[in-house]
Amino acid sequence: MLGLFLFNDALVITRRTDRHYPFSRAIEHTYRFEVSLSLNRIKISEIPDSKYIQNGFLLETAKREWYCSAESDEERYNWIQLVQQTIRTAI
Repeated sequence: MLGLFLFNDALVITRRTDRHYPFSRAIEHTYRFEVSLSLNRIKISEIPDSKYIQNGFLLETAKREWYCSAESDEERYNWIQLVQQTIRTAI
């Protein structure tokens, strides 16, 4: 699972792992750094819903792409709008 952290000039992508503790409802999340992307090099677009992905969006750079999925359609819309707005203000 990916974790996305948006800053005013960069998007940091991490890999999230979960650790469950026996006999407890506690869950520990650990984030491992994957890549930091400059906002002026990112393109973001919506992915139509299909049987393979729901509420998806695509993050692209010249060399790589990440297929992401949000919990809801509203959350996907908010992510896309927020990233696009942050890209416009960063340029």
